[in-house]
Amino acid sequence: DLVVGAWIDDDGCGANCGAIHILYMDTDGSLAASTDEFDCSHAKIKCGNWDGFGKSVAPIDLNNDGVSDMAVGAHKDNCSADSACAGWNDRGVIHILFMDSDENVTSVEEIDGRVSNGPDLSNNDKFGWSVANIGDLNGDGVIDLAVGARGDDTVHILFMNSCNQCDANAAVSSVVEINSTTLGVTVDGTFGDSVASMGDLDSDNVQDLVIGSRTDTGGG
Repeated sequence: DLVVGAWIDDDGCGANCGAIHILYMDTDGSLAASTDEFDCSHAKIKCGNWDGFGKSVAPIDLNNDGVSDMAVGAHKDNCSADSACAGWNDRGVIHILFMDSDENVTSVEEIDGRVSNGPDLSNNDKFGWSVANIGDLNGDGVIDLAVGARGDDTVHILFMNSCNQCDANAAVSSVVEINSTTLGVTVDGTFGDSVASMGDLDSDNVQDLVIGSRTDTGGG
């Protein structure tokens, strides 16, 4: 099956809050059943106008129950309902949607600059512009995530913990940043605009990444 983001969808709010659509597929490429839509009108999903919920999406079974959960990027989310986020502007959020086998969202946790083990974010970073399931990068039995923050020319590697609807502080073990500093070359032009796992390209038993930098002029 497929999950598709529609980040300027207005159905769940006044303007551009976003949505994701789950498409249940048949073997001939057609839809086998009716689709499901999740947006900011859902009681457990905290987002609102201009957040861009659904800008990116990736499956991840974080609680190891055999049902795919979802990591959903909202690159313009400022967690405006939290007074601790006063003054935030387009920092971005990843929503972890825990799913059950009946296609219901059972709980949601947000990963952003408020998380104790989470990413270090500033205004206009747009964390969540891209997201990818990168497999179990550190070999601890838990799937990890790569999240692009294209406003900061950074990709954040989120080492995740297995958790059953745990809070966001417990979901993230640690974060490593990939950017100009770590690469040793100049990154200039929305590095992190897209990100994908490409398997073990160099046969060292570690998943490798490809990262898009859409407006890079190639000067690095």
